[in-house]
Amino acid sequence: MIYSYSTYARKYFERFTNNKDLVPLSSNMDEVFNNIFDHSQSPVTGYIITQYYPKNNKISFSACDFGIGIPTSINEAANADGVQYEDWKAILKSLERGFSIRSTPRNRGFGLNNLLELTENSNGRLQITSNDGSVIKKAGMMYNAGNLNIQFKGTLIKVDVDLNTFEEKDESDEIFDF
Repeated sequence: MIYSYSTYARKYFERFTNNKDLVPLSSNMDEVFNNIFDHSQSPVTGYIITQYYPKNNKISFSACDFGIGIPTSINEAANADGVQYEDWKAILKSLERGFSIRSTPRNRGFGLNNLLELTENSNGRLQITSNDGSVIKKAGMMYNAGNLNIQFKGTLIKVDVDLNTFEEKDESDEIFDF
């Protein structure tokens, strides 16, 4: 169901986005759900909402689970080495290219970093709230990170992208010779 959502959302929103190729967006939705399945231990699969803003030519999606949270997941894995991260530092760690815990080979250490790169390359914004930590990253800006002094059980990821930065869809029926 989740994989069909990202495909459905891509096809639906491509109708309104001036022939923009939204495959990178739907692939990153899939990555977020891979992380929910692989790490969250959430009692529910997760929730997602996607919104198109035609006046700004932007798309936003938010995904949420009610699992153990990124900081708990990272700290459980790091505890064997005696390392413990504050919640916001654990979220930053999860964004590092190649960083992974208990992941499957299909997406080891690239999911959240790919999401970060998508927002950087599309003049976007990434916000991750998990347990007590929060990280906000706007394209071209420094991280805004810290603890919230609340306990949000799970993880909420919000992504905003500027569709003006996306490539046009290639709808040619060319046959490639290999």
